[in-house]
Amino acid sequence: MDRLTNKVKEHFDFVTPYYHKLWGEHIHHGYYITGKETKKEATERLLQIISERAGIPKKAKVLDAGSGLGGTAKFLAKNKKCTTIGITISPLQINAAYELNKNTIPKPVFMLQDANRLSFNEKFDAIIAIEVLSHLTNRKYFFKKAADILEKNGTISIGAWLKDADLPRRKYSKFIKPIEKGMVVNLPNINEYIGHFNKNNLRLIYYEDASKHVEHTWDITLDILKNPELWRIARKNGHAVIEFLKAFKAMKKGYASGAFRYGIIIAQKR
Repeated sequence: MDRLTNKVKEHFDFVTPYYHKLWGEHIHHGYYITGKETKKEATERLLQIISERAGIPKKAKVLDAGSGLGGTAKFLAKNKKCTTIGITISPLQINAAYELNKNTIPKPVFMLQDANRLSFNEKFDAIIAIEVLSHLTNRKYFFKKAADILEKNGTISIGAWLKDADLPRRKYSKFIKPIEKGMVVNLPNINEYIGHFNKNNLRLIYYEDASKHVEHTWDITLDILKNPELWRIARKNGHAVIEFLKAFKAMKKGYASGAFRYGIIIAQKR
């Protein structure tokens, strides 16, 4: 495991319990239309939009890269009868995912595996990667392997953290660098993804800049910063955790500036 990936693992081992309290079983952005939706409604709407735009069929075999607490696997089983294999680098998340899915049918499987070193011989009808690929240090390999294990006409669906494609250095330093530092990510832009698709027999079939629909997530998330116990634990656990909490505000500023974007990206294997 490389240095950045190890930092990502430590990051998620620390933040997962707090994300669970904050968002529930889906530790990703929500898709808001009115702004009055509950967290669960908004996060599941994001999954609904992604799965519908990708055309994930009923009873599909799905790989969930970066499976978190197992919420995506549960959603796909409930709504589409999909059988999901989820991978994560956090043992804590695997335990939480199995607990969440103890009554889920079809029963998902969760595995300790680094998406930078994706290793499957079996084929999948669909791959879903919600807010994970920006954490990877080897996206080139991920897409090569993902294309190999997708069935023909299978889809890869991405909830993508992106930096603006035409970002001046000044805006990168002001708005993107604090996000990358605190959230332990290396942000791509949409052109990087298109390049990976073109090199791996994948074609872009859907793209939506969903920033305006998801940015409300951080209005809600900022509430966690009011918890003094969290800051006490953060100080005890070191500088990296403090930077993570500071990055909550950086996310909101990034959206407001237009430097940071949220993309729903779907590609299909030719």
